[in-house]
Amino acid sequence: LSVPPVAAPALPVGASSRNLTADEQATINLFQRNTPSVVYITNLAQRRDVFTLNITEAPRGAGSGIVWDSSGHVVTNYHVIDGANE
Repeated sequence: LSVPPVAAPALPVGASSRNLTADEQATINLFQRNTPSVVYITNLAQRRDVFTLNITEAPRGAGSGIVWDSSGHVVTNYHVIDGANE
């Protein structure tokens, strides 16, 4: 899994880091450092059509997770992947 670098968002027009408290700046820095590791997960479930008996894939759910390590392992909550086939 390769996660491309993400450019840091610009401050709103008229804002500067001088106007931020230390806590606000720390929160912004934390967000900018960790944003590239956040992933959006969608999963699919296989369903059999009752009339044709064909198997189709249908969206089952979605959620978020984080890239855990350099091997690309992702950590998420169980409900995000519960019942998924893919």
